Amino acid sequence: MTMTRSEAEARIAESLARLEHEFTGRATDDVVAHIIGDLLVARLRGGVAPAERHLVESSDRARGRALVKNAHFELVDRARPLIEATIHGLLSRRVVSLHTDISTTTGERILVASLESAPEFEPEGTHPEA
Repeated sequence: MTMTRSEAEARIAESLARLEHEFTGRATDDVVAHIIGDLLVARLRGGVAPAERHLVESSDRARGRALVKNAHFELVDRARPLIEATIHGLLSRRVVSLHTDISTTTGERILVASLESAPEFEPEGTHPEA
């Protein structure tokens, strides 16, 4: 099944939001995905739990930030096979590398996946409505 770029981006965003909820037990406020050539960039908002905010706002802010960032890096690392399978299932492209970071101030997270090649899409506006 072929899709337009915007359909693929919407499906990836929905899938990442669902995966986030299933994996962490927390819903993400907003997920937006963009495919640029052979890169997939996803922005997830609302990813810092109240307990994590307390760590960041503690007297040792640097240590609290490091703990929160390390916990999120570890979660992405453990979820990596699921993330890669989700992307491959939707785009038919293997993930070559996966990068992530989180802002402990805003809770916004960025996920960047480099793909083996740029996916092919139907031109926008030509895909029949289901």
